[in-house]
Amino acid sequence: MDGTQHVRRAFEDVENPEWSVYPLGISGDTTTSLLKRMAVETEARKPDALLIQIGVNDARYIETEDHPETPLPVFKENIEKIMQIAKQHTEGIAFLGITPVNESKTMPIPWRPDLYYTERNVAQYAAALEMFCSEQNIRFIPMGDIFTKEDLPDGLHPSVEGHTKIAERVLEHLPFSEST
Repeated sequence: MDGTQHVRRAFEDVENPEWSVYPLGISGDTTTSLLKRMAVETEARKPDALLIQIGVNDARYIETEDHPETPLPVFKENIEKIMQIAKQHTEGIAFLGITPVNESKTMPIPWRPDLYYTERNVAQYAAALEMFCSEQNIRFIPMGDIFTKEDLPDGLHPSVEGHTKIAERVLEHLPFSEST
């Protein structure tokens, strides 16, 4: 069972067996690519609640630090648009914090030597997301403090143990139909 399926099973095993969980993460997704499909995905599923975890790929840079995948101001605009689409479908919205990276393995990414993930950039985008949620009174579930380097075997993607920690952290914050 991969990590995403592990998170899905954790949600289905809690008190409400009628929950339908749809992991919609796509490898390499950014806020820009999520925006292209967000309205269609949410309309098709009619969610009671949305958990949104996005941002680590926005924080990467391509070849040089002055070429970010998504400039920070655009990232902030995209998060605002994602939230607006989400609010059209549910008030139960939570943003999950951006998972950290282990830059000893992400400078560059072995399978894409033109992409770099730094701890500093990821922390900057994570702080912007947390600030946005605070300003908008949207539930924010922090993630950065729960991982060890062993939970990120390739430096970027959580292991099954890392996904277990994500599921446990989110379950601690249920229900999240009211903003915090």
